[in-house]
Amino acid sequence: DVGLWITSDPTMRRLNTEFRGIRKSTDILSFPFHEIKMPGVLPAATQEHEMQLGDMIVSAPYVRRACAREGWDFDERMELLLAHGLCHLIG
Repeated sequence: DVGLWITSDPTMRRLNTEFRGIRKSTDILSFPFHEIKMPGVLPAATQEHEMQLGDMIVSAPYVRRACAREGWDFDERMELLLAHGLCHLIG
């Protein structure tokens, strides 16, 4: 399982500041539930809750601005960001 939270710029700015020390918004943050010891290798799940990969948080306003500025399609950009975030969750 993966959690997905679509949020605002102020919330994303707060989270980015708290967890990365960067005082500005960003497009996506990923928070894995497991410690990644080797890229692509997840710990063996013995209980259902251990099958959760983690959470991804996306600032939709940030993504919309970036799409308008760069000429990207919003839906396609979201797909790319979610795939990128998923890669971070699995290492």
